[in-house]
Amino acid sequence: EVVGQELRVLSGQEEALWTYKGATYGMVQSPSLVDIGGGSTEFVIDGSFTSLNVGAVRLHEAYFATGLPTQAQLDQARADIQEKLARIPVSNQRLVVVGGTATTLASMELGLEEYDAKQVHGRTLSQEVLRRWLVRLAELPVAERTKFPGLPPERADIIFSGTLILLTVMEHLNVLQVQVSVNDIMLGALIWQLGEGR
Repeated sequence: EVVGQELRVLSGQEEALWTYKGATYGMVQSPSLVDIGGGSTEFVIDGSFTSLNVGAVRLHEAYFATGLPTQAQLDQARADIQEKLARIPVSNQRLVVVGGTATTLASMELGLEEYDAKQVHGRTLSQEVLRRWLVRLAELPVAERTKFPGLPPERADIIFSGTLILLTVMEHLNVLQVQVSVNDIMLGALIWQLGEGR
C-alpha cells in the first residue's frame, strides 16, 4: 500500500530458477546447486528442482535445542537427512552452495573478524573441513561458539545443524568439495528484471 505496488508470491520453480541464475551468474559451466535454508533445502540438479523439508533451524529444533549434541542425537539427525536425500539423484556436476550456512562456514574457515563477501565468494569447502568444524562445534555450548571469528551470534545455535546438512548432502552426492556463492535470489531477481532471465 505504501509504495503502490502489488506483490506476487513466487512459485517453487520460480524461486529455484531465480536463485540458480543469481548463484551461478558469470560461471562458464552450469553446476548443480544446493540452497540450505532455515526450514528447507533446495536442489537444482541437471535442470530439475527439488525441495526437501529439512533446514538448519528445523533440524536444530528437532534434535539439538536441548544442549550439547549427543551421539544418539547426531545419528538420528543424520539418518533423518539421509532418508530425505534418497529423492536426490547423484550428479557428476560441480556443486555450488548458497545460504547462510555456507557463507558462515567460509567466514569461519577464513577466520574473518568482519564479513567480507569478496573473500567468501568462490571459497571452497571440503568434507574434511566440515567434519572438523562439526567436532569443534559439538564440544561447545552456543555461548562459547560465538568466540569463533566469522560466526555471528544469531547463527551460533543453528550452525551445527546446517553444517551437518551440508556434509550429509556432499556425502550423498559423492562430492568432495563445494564452491560457496554469495550471490542468490536477489541477484537472480535483478537479472530477471533486466530481461536476461526471461
